[in-house]
Amino acid sequence: SDLPTLNSLAERFAGHHNNSHPSACTVQEMPYDRSLLYFGNNTASVYAELLNEQTSSLALRILSAHYQDPPLRFLLTVSALLVMYRLANKQSSAFVYGVEESLALARSAIAQAGLTVRAMPSLSAGLMKALERRVPAIVKQLEADDTVQRIGRLLRRSGQLSASTGVGTHALHLFCNKLGFPLPEELNLFVVVQTLQRQSR
Repeated sequence: SDLPTLNSLAERFAGHHNNSHPSACTVQEMPYDRSLLYFGNNTASVYAELLNEQTSSLALRILSAHYQDPPLRFLLTVSALLVMYRLANKQSSAFVYGVEESLALARSAIAQAGLTVRAMPSLSAGLMKALERRVPAIVKQLEADDTVQRIGRLLRRSGQLSASTGVGTHALHLFCNKLGFPLPEELNLFVVVQTLQRQSR
């Protein structure tokens, strides 16, 4: 690996986003260990790795096109999560994944980090109505996306593992991280998703 090149890119990225200390953004080389990074040397970790690959691909596509447009990135992420939950539970006799698990994970991580959560303006009634108008068209496009379809299949299959490992919930949490949402914003993302799910029933 070329760590100097990666660190240079990290500094440039941080500087581009007006980070006051771009040199503090570094890339460190660490040994890969499934037991530390995922769920051990088992099938759950294999699914986690495959989901990581596919969600990274989707996140990079969204970021490369819309990293300078946070509202649109928020809209696309909400739409993508709605499709992923729908696909994860498609053709399943039992409910595999729900937004409640993602909300619980985000709240737990926020509590552990000692962060404070404030409701975003995006949760206002006006913006929710705007989301309701725009989300269906984006959802329709994403439902035809090959990467999103692969993520849905992986979520569905990982949810059928005998042990409840939380592979899919963990993957969706990382997807939000990859798109640049800090934990408080991630929590609000899932609140919006939950609200839209309830309104569509």
